[in-house]
Amino acid sequence: MDREETKKVLKILSTAYPRYFADMSKADKIDQIDLYESMFSEYPVEVVVVALKAYIKDNEYPPSIAGLQKQINLLLPNPAEDAIELWNVLAKTCKHGSRVTQEEFDALPEPIKAWCGDVAQIKELSQMDAVTFNSVTRGQFLKTIPVIVERKKACDALPESVRMMIENRDVKQIGGF
Repeated sequence: MDREETKKVLKILSTAYPRYFADMSKADKIDQIDLYESMFSEYPVEVVVVALKAYIKDNEYPPSIAGLQKQINLLLPNPAEDAIELWNVLAKTCKHGSRVTQEEFDALPEPIKAWCGDVAQIKELSQMDAVTFNSVTRGQFLKTIPVIVERKKACDALPESVRMMIENRDVKQIGGF
């Protein structure tokens, strides 16, 4: 969403809630445009508008940035966030055993890549006996993957500029998030 699109979104917001925006100075409006543009720049304007209209339909008060972000998140669910689905993807990948390539690893959902670390770990998991893999490893995966997913969500919720600043620091974290 660029600056002009941000102005259109804020026009919808001020039209729906005129009382809350009536006394804003020009400087306040510029600050508001800057803030909304930085917070929602990675989303297409159509998604932000639909989320805003859905919010307006159900709420008598204007949304905070967090409220609008929650509405956007409802519209853009990530199917790779379900732990069982992720486990099924990992188990299927491990069935290929030592034939798993780096390209196949790179195509996996981010939480699985973060949990495994690299293609060598997939190959090691494929060498485990089935009982241990389907009980112990599955239990460990299902226990830790929600933390990885939540960490990724928290990182994704940050504005792009903040994410870039964090990524440019040489801080090593588990799973890269």
